[in-house]
Amino acid sequence: MLDINEILSFLREPLEQFPDRSAKWLLANVDNLQGLAEEAALMQSMAEHYLAQGIEQGIEQGIEQGETRAKQVALLKLLQHRFQNVPEAVTTQIYALRSPVHLDTLFEQVLTAENLEDIDWQVPEA
Repeated sequence: MLDINEILSFLREPLEQFPDRSAKWLLANVDNLQGLAEEAALMQSMAEHYLAQGIEQGIEQGIEQGETRAKQVALLKLLQHRFQNVPEAVTTQIYALRSPVHLDTLFEQVLTAENLEDIDWQVPEA
C-alpha cells in the first residue's frame, strides 16, 4: 500500500514552494491523503476481484456452450446414422437448441424412434 508520509516527505520541499492553497492543504491533511490512498487500494482490489469473477464466469459460459455444441453434434450424428438423410430444417432446429436437458431428451428419443416423425421436437416450457 502507498505510504503517504514517505511520498509527502519526498514532495514536502517542492510543495512548500507553491503559494496556492492546494499544496498547503496536501501538507496539512496527511491523514485524509492516507485515507484516500487506502480507499484507492480497496477500489483496486475490488476491481481485480470483479475482473477475476468476470473471467471465471466467462470460462464457465464457454464450457457450457462447448458442452451444448457437443450434444448438438452427437445428436446430429446419431440422426444421420439412424435415418441417413436429415433435413436441413432439423439440423437448423438442433443448432438453435440451447438446453442440454432437451438435447439429452431428443437423443434418447432418436435411439428408439422408427422415423423422424416419432421424435417430439417441441421445446419443453421451463
